[in-house]
Amino acid sequence: MDDFQNALHFSNDALLSTSQTIAECHKYAQQHNMAFLIVVAPNKASIYPDKLPEQIQPLSELSRLDQLNNYLRAHKIPEILDLRPALREARQQQDVYNKTGTHWNNYGAYIAYVEIIDALSKKYTGLEPYSAKFFRFRMVSQDSSDIAGLIQANFLVKEKVSTPTRNVDDFVHKINFPDVGFGYHEISWIPNSDLPTLLLFHDSFGYAGLNNFLALNFSKAFYIHRTSSPLYLNKQAIEQFAPDIVIFEIVERNLKGIRGQLAGCASK
Repeated sequence: MDDFQNALHFSNDALLSTSQTIAECHKYAQQHNMAFLIVVAPNKASIYPDKLPEQIQPLSELSRLDQLNNYLRAHKIPEILDLRPALREARQQQDVYNKTGTHWNNYGAYIAYVEIIDALSKKYTGLEPYSAKFFRFRMVSQDSSDIAGLIQANFLVKEKVSTPTRNVDDFVHKINFPDVGFGYHEISWIPNSDLPTLLLFHDSFGYAGLNNFLALNFSKAFYIHRTSSPLYLNKQAIEQFAPDIVIFEIVERNLKGIRGQLAGCASK
């Protein structure tokens, strides 16, 4: 609720320290000839504010993401990739989040994938997102998602969503390593490919479709569920993977903790 109403903002000290951490991560990546991209998966309410009761209104037009990006821009530090405009536009054609859940659906994950590849293509000109036609999106029935369970709406067992019917696994090899916590780690690769390599630190929004789309654009990709394994986000681990591109994905509601999450790649 605080996030939707923009009730809480970064303090001046937090803006300064967070921006310094982000700048250090970009500096480190540049020194090692890597691209570094921070991506924020929007809260569902940021894309569907009209679905909330009229009595609940934002207290400010400036969100925490807006505040941080404004500060980064003013200090000439690379901005966070803001997916909200693309997802808000896409929702005019079809749903981009699960009706019964907090996460984006496969079509929403596809929109995020396109924005990410477009952003990375500025440095890696060979990167180009696959078209929606390639994935052959169709409306299919799937099990209800997390909100239905949280409110014990057990009668909501299915919903219709737009889902790719072309199987990514037909083009990409994958190995999945479940961990003992909440999440998983995965490796994907495309044999005989000269595409860049990727190291992705993600939360549940990566698991909710995004990772599958990204797998098609990298010769090798490592997916680390950062919430369950925060110790992997450090310079020593990054250098062992030796990726061309590092992506850090975080959901909007957890943006307040981004400095702590990135501390490992910014430390001396």
